[in-house]
Amino acid sequence: MSGWKVRFEDLDRANQPVEAFDCGNAVLTRYLRTQAGQDVRRHIAACVVALDGETGAVAGYYTLSASRVDRNGLPDELVKKLPRHEHLPAALLGRLAVDVAYQGKGLGGALLMDAAEAVIASPVAAWAMIVDPIDNAAAVFYGKYGFQKLETDGTRMFIPMKTLAKALSQ
Repeated sequence: MSGWKVRFEDLDRANQPVEAFDCGNAVLTRYLRTQAGQDVRRHIAACVVALDGETGAVAGYYTLSASRVDRNGLPDELVKKLPRHEHLPAALLGRLAVDVAYQGKGLGGALLMDAAEAVIASPVAAWAMIVDPIDNAAAVFYGKYGFQKLETDGTRMFIPMKTLAKALSQ
């Protein structure tokens, strides 16, 4: 993200130009424009936007919600080290999108790391972060950061928060 600055803020539709946001994916674009505010008000998801430090444009966003991961979908080497709970607490990174004008500049990774910091700082426990990649390109993106496919859950991917915390400290 060299050459420009970004700031992260909670979604505030009244004071942020969400209508101008376009990430090139109709589902993700429409979500921010029409649904995210309702989900925030109903406590379905938290939504954080990345604003261009100079123009104030919405450069990207992500959402977080509470979720769980089933123990039986995890690799055996991890299961051996975990308590015997059937489900483990997780944070769902429900959506992550970058406006087309900001793609290829590292903002996706910055959004992911900001989400990880928010989960780590939360008083609500989460053993892992999970994602449901919208397409193969998104799966490749998350894979670069260490997310792995759950063995029993279609395209869902996970990463232990301990691994994300280690990445943040480097």
